Amino acid sequence: MRRFAFGLRFWTLGFGFCLLVVGHWSFPPAAVPDAPPQPHPDVAGLLAKGMEAYQAYKFDEALRFLNEALVKSRALKDKQGEAETLHNIGAVYDNLGQPQKALDYYQRALPLQ
Repeated sequence: MRRFAFGLRFWTLGFGFCLLVVGHWSFPPAAVPDAPPQPHPDVAGLLAKGMEAYQAYKFDEALRFLNEALVKSRALKDKQGEAETLHNIGAVYDNLGQPQKALDYYQRALPLQ
């Protein structure tokens, strides 16, 4: 169906009859989902540095930044930042070949999201 702000619309009803409709059609706006919560900017900066080190295979440096982000997110009571940080620490341990430690961090992140 088309959306009209105001106008005339004719529909053929068969046998040559036409229906004239005059009016204002409007449909409710589509629901726009809220943007997902973002970590505090201080935490996001540390997360970015940690992930940059992670992508460069500098896992010790990544863990240092991510642990700093974890402390900062907890101090700021930033649940989203804490969840992302725990998840990213789990990813680092997974790449270091420590799946049990990675799983521990992933499980700690789940209830926070």
